[in-house]
Amino acid sequence: MPFPSVINTSGTYYIKAVNDVGCSDIKPVQVVLSQPVVGVSTPTGVCFPGKIDITTPSVTSGNDPTLIYSYWLDGSATMPLSNPNSISNAGIYYIKGTDTTGCTTVTPLTVAINPLPSIVINDPGSCSPLNLTLPGVTSGSSSPLQYSYWIDSSATISVPTPNALTSSGNFYIKGVDPNGCITIKPVTATVHPLPVLTVTDPTPIYFPARSNLSVTFPHDTGSTYTYWEDTLATKPLAHPEAVEFKGVYYIKATTRYGCTAIEPVNINILPPIYPVVNPPNAFTPNGDGINDTWEIALLRFYPDCTVDVFDRNGQVVYHSTGYNTYWDGKYHGNPLPIGTYYYIIKLDALHPNVGGSITIIR
Repeated sequence: MPFPSVINTSGTYYIKAVNDVGCSDIKPVQVVLSQPVVGVSTPTGVCFPGKIDITTPSVTSGNDPTLIYSYWLDGSATMPLSNPNSISNAGIYYIKGTDTTGCTTVTPLTVAINPLPSIVINDPGSCSPLNLTLPGVTSGSSSPLQYSYWIDSSATISVPTPNALTSSGNFYIKGVDPNGCITIKPVTATVHPLPVLTVTDPTPIYFPARSNLSVTFPHDTGSTYTYWEDTLATKPLAHPEAVEFKGVYYIKATTRYGCTAIEPVNINILPPIYPVVNPPNAFTPNGDGINDTWEIALLRFYPDCTVDVFDRNGQVVYHSTGYNTYWDGKYHGNPLPIGTYYYIIKLDALHPNVGGSITIIR
């Protein structure tokens, strides 16, 4: 067997020598093959268009200081990397370490060039105040992102209250992804102003006069107005042009953009200067929804009045203090028979009692 020129495996080999006369001798030889250890530390990723230098000592820190490094595109080290100190594309590259004996090791290294986050801007418009931080403004953007809001494109002057803008304008949204990569995009915010509604409480009036709510404020041609019994505007007021009951009512102004303002108005309807209690002399409590109760509107001005109704025998069939609930012609929940009954109404100590008859008709 001819002597090999290359040995790839460590071990004991034997060399045989033969002289011219055929005498021979065999001697062992110990061959130890070793490769250098090339350890690498993955460099911190950068954001596009940043570049990474894999020739820095920190990448190969801890290795034999005598190693000579070269940089390659493939694991076989056949395609050299032309720009190892300025890599602009993410991927796997290879570092080849060569020791003083010419032995080599090739180690892969992953380089991360992180893409910038994608931010989609949906220009918002709403009534004042506008919330620039709502998810819909950046719907369609890459996720997850941490957002901040700025007045300038360099993101040096922050928006003081991005969740409560009161003026339209051009702003900037900065998105930062988990890798620390940043994208800044402009956003146009359109803030629709609230309607201006200035209500003046009208001068008190005397019953039976009525109050017209539509004359308690100046009208704007760009707004529409509605009238309500509650501050949440859930109970519409039936006749705002002829309010007959004392109380607090609400006027709602709505612009063409749907922006609203609600203001209260205090209506003060006083008892008549010359109170005349003139109760109806008949009613028909038959459940048809017409004239089913004995209505005496004036008594609402006398919360301490008393109302007593008697039958022909003088028995009290109805009594109340105040008259907030009109009599329905029943006694202890049972309908009274058709006929004539008699009443006494006491307003207060300043006015005489009022008496008369009331007939129940079916």
